[in-house]
Amino acid sequence: MIGFSTTTAFRLVRRLAAAGQNTPSLYFLMCNISDIGAIEEDLGGRLPMDQFETAVSKAGAPTVTLIVLDHWKPQVLSVLDRNIVLFTRSGTLLLLATPEIGERALAAAPNLRNRLTDILRMEPDKALQGLRT
Repeated sequence: MIGFSTTTAFRLVRRLAAAGQNTPSLYFLMCNISDIGAIEEDLGGRLPMDQFETAVSKAGAPTVTLIVLDHWKPQVLSVLDRNIVLFTRSGTLLLLATPEIGERALAAAPNLRNRLTDILRMEPDKALQGLRT
């Protein structure tokens, strides 16, 4: 496995705020499969794939969209790779995956890989641990 900088949801949100809402960006976030649920909660939840097109096509305020790649889906990755400019046009796109799926995705999606703002290893935010329901 490739080693990436480690961060938490709180640090990532601060980083996004510092960059500004009008800065389109794409972050690939990797974590252990057992931590995906906690990190989703820390970041505010996932967007169901059937609502993704509606979210990215809305004009107006920039958004932050979280897509969880918890299964290897070559078709989804292919669509993301071919249309990555359109997906990041409306704001920040966060892709959350296990390291295994993340590394496969990076190898299979050159357009996505070339547009990445950063690749980070995510850990659940220990400060929020007692607040999760």
